[in-house]
Amino acid sequence: IKTLCDYYNTAAESAGKYGCFVGLHNHQWEHFVKMTDGTSFWDYFFSNTDPRVKMEQDVGWTTCAGVDP
Repeated sequence: IKTLCDYYNTAAESAGKYGCFVGLHNHQWEHFVKMTDGTSFWDYFFSNTDPRVKMEQDVGWTTCAGVDP
């Protein structure tokens, strides 16, 4: 997942040159996958990406996962 974070950071840097952003849209599974530090994939991902990587949270999938959006 660190490699994925690096990929998104690179993409955000490239997109930023054109005034654009990149984002990640969630589904149900991202809230169930736990990292070695106990955080969810979703939390880990956004703690390790540049602020130019935007969160596209789907409240429906988040709620379906039993997590409070």
